[in-house]
Amino acid sequence: MATIYILSEHGKLTKKDETIVFVQSDETRTILFPFKTEHLVIIGNVSISGDALRLLTKYKICTTFLSSNGRFNGKLSFGDSKNVFLRQRQYRILDNPFGHLLNGNPAHAPDNILEWKNHQRYDAQRHAPRPVRF
Repeated sequence: MATIYILSEHGKLTKKDETIVFVQSDETRTILFPFKTEHLVIIGNVSISGDALRLLTKYKICTTFLSSNGRFNGKLSFGDSKNVFLRQRQYRILDNPFGHLLNGNPAHAPDNILEWKNHQRYDAQRHAPRPVRF
């Protein structure tokens, strides 16, 4: 996947079939293939037709707009898919202070932190390796 830079003061991005065509002011045409493009950086005053914009969104091509001086004007970006179930589980853990210890079962919740610490100490002593006597 490629990053394409377009530097032009007067130009236009249009759509033709399943390709994006960049037309410069002297009628020079450049064909861009969306399936080969990952990121598009437009520097200068370039106009985009609605069909070309729809094609950019269809192929999820991140587009950055910069002025002719290099100043950031805007960005068209597409977020990754969101894992809703993971987010809900994280919020549930935040609601319960011992959520990461309970594995989703509140019946195992200690009454207070000292009880939990004593339990951890007991487990550590119980599983500690014992010296071997000959």
